[in-house]
Amino acid sequence: MIWFKEDDVKKIRERFGRTLKDPVTIKIFLDSEQCSNCSDALALMEELTSMDSRMKINIFHTGDSEAKKYSITKGPVIMLFSDHFKEGNVRYYGAPSGHEFLVLMDDLEAFSTGEVNLSQTVIDKIQSIKTPAEIRVYTTPQCQFCPAMVKSAHRFAMINSNITGSMVGAMDFSQEADEAGVMQVPHITLNGETMHVGSLPEETFATYILDSL
Repeated sequence: MIWFKEDDVKKIRERFGRTLKDPVTIKIFLDSEQCSNCSDALALMEELTSMDSRMKINIFHTGDSEAKKYSITKGPVIMLFSDHFKEGNVRYYGAPSGHEFLVLMDDLEAFSTGEVNLSQTVIDKIQSIKTPAEIRVYTTPQCQFCPAMVKSAHRFAMINSNITGSMVGAMDFSQEADEAGVMQVPHITLNGETMHVGSLPEETFATYILDSL
């Protein structure tokens, strides 16, 4: 599958040429036996990383020790790493297609520059969290309100290593979405419990997390 047209490639190359600074490593975890869309996710990431030499991709499978290290049992899962953010707590469960692709672009730039665009009020709230907090934002590619919630969850994880922020494609991980009771998106869970359904302003999102822990 070819994800990008020639004009798209040109625009992305130009954007990354302006915005990327330091190298970013993308780890993708595949499950060849049970994963119907892993090949599409891999093609997306291979095409994207070929557009700038500062990005590289490492491919793993769910039986690998690297997958066990991060408790990954099903693919595709995408994780970002750089010298600025090394914890592996910014994740995509499923291919970041549709509206989520713009979040991926923003994330790659944040990982490359180390710059996280959050207000000081939000930063203070998120950095005060001292216990593990796993935020999962269930999405669909057509959801216009999902990217803002995914972006916030990822930014929260960047500034606090106690937080794991994940996009979870409700169609790619349909069994998990069903078990979480996902009926509408964005559906947000915190440590396995539904915290909110719908969109939230960033500061309110941070407050909800604090109040729920």
